[in-house]
Amino acid sequence: MEGSGLEVELLPLVAEALIAQGRETEAAPLLADADADADAHSIPWQVRLRTARARLLVSRAEVAPALEEARAAVERAALLDDVNLSADAYAALAFVLEASGRDGEASAAREEAHGRYVLKGNVVAADAISASRRA
Repeated sequence: MEGSGLEVELLPLVAEALIAQGRETEAAPLLADADADADAHSIPWQVRLRTARARLLVSRAEVAPALEEARAAVERAALLDDVNLSADAYAALAFVLEASGRDGEASAAREEAHGRYVLKGNVVAADAISASRRA
């Protein structure tokens, strides 16, 4: 993976943003480049990488590997005291579970995300995850 340290650190966030805009074809090479040394980076970076990968895999209808990535993101986020990051990981897990038709588990993951967003005071994300429940 080439680029400055900042470029590399922002890579998962850029990929997530591209995926959210429906630009998966642009996000895919970024995530592929990140695979080479993913475990060498910080845990928050690894969580972001895995949530982005999970969302990309869902867009390709590759639900089983997406579920593995989302669960790995939740597990890694649990190692930290970053409530917002943990909530983001649960939100990604809910997204994947819903895509796989596991609505009960998706609802539980959304509740986990919502509770963490509320705990952190992230009203915007809490409202967004609540709205996704109603959608």
